[in-house]
Amino acid sequence: MAFSSFLLMTMLNNDDFYLAALRALPFPVLIKDDQHRYVFANDLASQYLDPGKAPFLGKTDLEFFPADHVRGYWEIDRLVLQSGQTSENEEIVIGPDGQPQTVITRKSRLEIDGQHYILLTFHDITLLRQIEQQVRHLASHDGLTGLANRSQLYEQLHQFTAWPPERRPDMALLLIDLDGFKHVNDSLGHQAGDALLQAFGQRLGEQAGPEDLVARMGGDEFALLIHGRDEAALNSLCRQILEAAARPFSVMGAHAFVGASIGVSWLEKDEPVVSEMIRRTDLALYEAKHQGKGGYVFYSRALDTSLTYRRQLESELASALAKNAGLRCVYQPLVSSQDRRIVGLEALVRWHSETRGDLGPDQFIPVAESSGLIIRLGEWILRQACRDARDWAIEFLAVNISPVQLRDSCFADRVLAILDQEQFPAGRLELEISEAVLVNASEASLQQLGRLREAGVNLSLDDFGSGYSSLRLLRQLEPHMIKIDRAFIQPAADARISTVIVEGLARLGASLGISVVAKGVEQPEQCSFMVKAGCTGLQGFYFSRPMEAGEIPALLPADPDISQNARVPDS
Repeated sequence: MAFSSFLLMTMLNNDDFYLAALRALPFPVLIKDDQHRYVFANDLASQYLDPGKAPFLGKTDLEFFPADHVRGYWEIDRLVLQSGQTSENEEIVIGPDGQPQTVITRKSRLEIDGQHYILLTFHDITLLRQIEQQVRHLASHDGLTGLANRSQLYEQLHQFTAWPPERRPDMALLLIDLDGFKHVNDSLGHQAGDALLQAFGQRLGEQAGPEDLVARMGGDEFALLIHGRDEAALNSLCRQILEAAARPFSVMGAHAFVGASIGVSWLEKDEPVVSEMIRRTDLALYEAKHQGKGGYVFYSRALDTSLTYRRQLESELASALAKNAGLRCVYQPLVSSQDRRIVGLEALVRWHSETRGDLGPDQFIPVAESSGLIIRLGEWILRQACRDARDWAIEFLAVNISPVQLRDSCFADRVLAILDQEQFPAGRLELEISEAVLVNASEASLQQLGRLREAGVNLSLDDFGSGYSSLRLLRQLEPHMIKIDRAFIQPAADARISTVIVEGLARLGASLGISVVAKGVEQPEQCSFMVKAGCTGLQGFYFSRPMEAGEIPALLPADPDISQNARVPDS
């Protein structure tokens, strides 16, 4: 043992109590002399530095650590010995198990009988740093998919917008929303929905470049922050993402199908606000969904103009509903194909805006649906139509139903309450639902329709044959009527195919006891074709335009016996 070590141990041995306390401290304690030699180590330090129990007193750091690390240790030793100031550092060392560990070392100068020593303590904080790393990862990553989350995306955007405009890279942001995901959750369960989100996140990552950031924003919305691609490359990327989303997903032993809508915007060189880029991209996504989903839209200034118009229209429509002003129902007859007798009327809403004049449903119904006003508007239409038609001599009153209404958990209750309040028989009401809407309807929505059917309300499938047709729908819904999509009625390039389809649908309806109605009939040739094909009902401008409520009684007999309904002559 070196003399300095011998001297220190002799002094410590003069008080067994202090020596025992040093040895028993719950953290490693070492003492080195001014030649960097270890002259004391408590029990934990011995186990840490020399688990093999071989003698190490008198050895230097070179016996335990790499030489390049030792040079840094000794430089700190020198500064502590010279200045007398305590040094504290966080270091990565190789632990007894051969694995890297994170420790905090604290070095202080110790003076005994004029001799300077270094008192060294260290604390293993490996577990703490691992936990902190996990917390940081969780704070910046989505727990379900492992992708970056909204916070990390925003942080990266903030980093890039902090650069001078001339140094900002060419970047684009894509927001991707899955279409039809709710149907997967409702039909296969949330576990299947989670599996689909994970699978789509993986597919999305396959489309990204090494510098791109893939993130899940929450729910079924994802984002891609793209570097260095021009518009042509972005168009190609969007098509690839749409194709990837459209491929079937195998989840929980079943095949699930969704689609995607994408909004795209560029990071403007002179735009320093991240929230503005997010807003623009979100607006482009909204437009993509508004255009029918399954596509992508690049942000343009025109979208802001369109958004301003829609917001103004939404505000005006809400005011019209609150004041019960400007809205009215018009009615288009539906006639028997055999004798042109009016058997029903379809209620259609019109709106005379104080600032915009007369507006058709195609102008304000989408705004009502996107804003949620369709719930109130749908109730108003049903109530007004029941009120108008209560005493009309018709077999049924048809009212169209929005998919937003169908998702309302109180929809059936609302319909039945209005029928009761307006004293309109449930058996005379025909609710029209688009076939495309029913394909993606949840089980809860179908149960509500079933409840209405049990209460006597008739259901009809609109736009039947539009590409979604399924015998499953006919079996589940048990409709009273199907309306053939007007695409098979309007002049077509191949009339032979239309003939086969219409005749097939008519035979199907006859075999199931379902009325088959051709809508959009505008010409005598179309009328003759549909009658010959076997349609039981006809509707269109050939017979009548939509008429004001005050005009309807003149077409109907005064006697409410519906068997004496008036006939509509051919135009």
